[in-house]
Amino acid sequence: MTPVSNRGIGYAACALFDRAEVLEMLSAELTRLAFRAAVQALAKPLAPVFAERARDLAVDMSKSAAALRRAGETLAPEEALRARVARDGALVPVVAALGGGAWLWRQIDTGRAWMVVRPLATALLSSRQPAAAANYTVSITARPSGAVVAPQTLEDRVRRIPDGDTHIRIERFGERVELYLSGTNFVGGPTDPWNALSNVDLARTASAASLVAVRTALTEASVTPTTPITMTGHSQGGLIALALAESGSYRVEGVITVGTPAGIIGDTPGVPTIHLIHPTDPVPPLGGLVSHTSTTWVIEPDGGGALFDVHHNSAYVSSARHLDELRDFEVERLLARVNSSGRGLRSDVRAVTEVNP
Repeated sequence: MTPVSNRGIGYAACALFDRAEVLEMLSAELTRLAFRAAVQALAKPLAPVFAERARDLAVDMSKSAAALRRAGETLAPEEALRARVARDGALVPVVAALGGGAWLWRQIDTGRAWMVVRPLATALLSSRQPAAAANYTVSITARPSGAVVAPQTLEDRVRRIPDGDTHIRIERFGERVELYLSGTNFVGGPTDPWNALSNVDLARTASAASLVAVRTALTEASVTPTTPITMTGHSQGGLIALALAESGSYRVEGVITVGTPAGIIGDTPGVPTIHLIHPTDPVPPLGGLVSHTSTTWVIEPDGGGALFDVHHNSAYVSSARHLDELRDFEVERLLARVNSSGRGLRSDVRAVTEVNP
């Protein structure tokens, strides 16, 4: 399967098979409903009409499922592909790729772009001594709050991820909270909770100065374990969001990450999670292969770019917009679950770390 335009979408083989299974389940359920309606035909005049339409739709779904399976088989035999994924993971089951070309598909199919840097990440993690959260004293300063309209799309949320020396943004809409977390400051010193070593600490201990800063900011913002919260993070910010969801300390309604090495901290069962990565972004590969159970989107960045240009949060804004325009079922379901309405209050938070001797 070859993508033919920047707006086109090509599904990887496992995604085709997975969607075929969904259609087959829906077809079976519709068949049961049609039978039930036929039984009740004498009591309800419209039941025969519903039964006929349900049967027709069930047949259409079965045909669509069969077509998806045939398309998947042209990419890779299903039995061999699923055995490969179960054995050692693969980038083949990445949900979809927008645009791109033959190079992108080769990298997704083989995982070559990811496997080159993973050993380096493993070596870095093994060489770093664990740092306990108790070693960090983090102070936070909340900037003046302002009114803000509730976000409705992925693009809205990615656009609101803070930058510069502000790493945390909290928005409250009634009882609901939206949390935005910035990425790593690669030139940050020991007083910056978002320095590069915090990534390593998150990977080794699932804690870091940046995570302590976010917990402190949420406490100051009166976020409790019962407050519905949606988390959007870039790079290290995505790792923090995943760690907070994994902790079970918060009522996390959804997690959205961009440019994050998500494999370092896994998705939390029951928490809808979407990952968005660029195929040429050098940071996501540090998390290893993408799990076939995740909802991960690989989208070619607008205008291309090299290395850390495509990793910058601003480069992911247009990619989030393209994903919104796709109106994918999983994305739409997450947004329907987490979206608020009206206006709320925004607070930007700056954090500083003191390392205790």
